[in-house]
Amino acid sequence: MKLDKIIFLVDSRVHKKIHWHWTREFSKLFDTRLMIVHFVNRLGGKEEDSAWQLLYSMEDEAFDEEIKVSLFVEKKEAGKLKTMIEAYDVKLVITAINSGYLKELKGLSIPLLLLP
Repeated sequence: MKLDKIIFLVDSRVHKKIHWHWTREFSKLFDTRLMIVHFVNRLGGKEEDSAWQLLYSMEDEAFDEEIKVSLFVEKKEAGKLKTMIEAYDVKLVITAINSGYLKELKGLSIPLLLLP
């Protein structure tokens, strides 16, 4: 299986710099497109602004390391992650083991890497 696209799910409540570091290293190792995804409760507010700020800072670091990235801030909706995985033909999802996404990740047909 070629890992050409992976999703890094960011949960700002549990996000750690080391998670981002490991994900960048993994992406460089396999030369993947890294899709950084952050779900928010509603679009158009402070939560969305904070999410974009975090993702833009991550994009800057990725650019410095020549990692191809795509950024997504999406409204939390049932099935949205699975729809994105299918639409973009994602091969792997990476997130923190204590992220708020674990219910959504159950039953995925692709590998999941949970970071401690």
